[in-house]
Amino acid sequence: MRAFVQLREVVETNKKLGRRFAHIERILAAHDARLGEHSRLIEEGFEAIRELMEPPEFPHKRIGF
Repeated sequence: MRAFVQLREVVETNKKLGRRFAHIERILAAHDARLGEHSRLIEEGFEAIRELMEPPEFPHKRIGF
């Protein structure tokens, strides 16, 4: 009888750990998605800054004939 009670407790503990683990995985997936979005926005910002830092190209006028 004690063995079955202990077995049930172990199974219940494993279920709780499984639920907690699944919850943590969902949180991490959401966190990674947000970080991915932020990384993309930061990269777009840096690209815009790089474009602004490049000197503008003016057409060269030929002097003379």
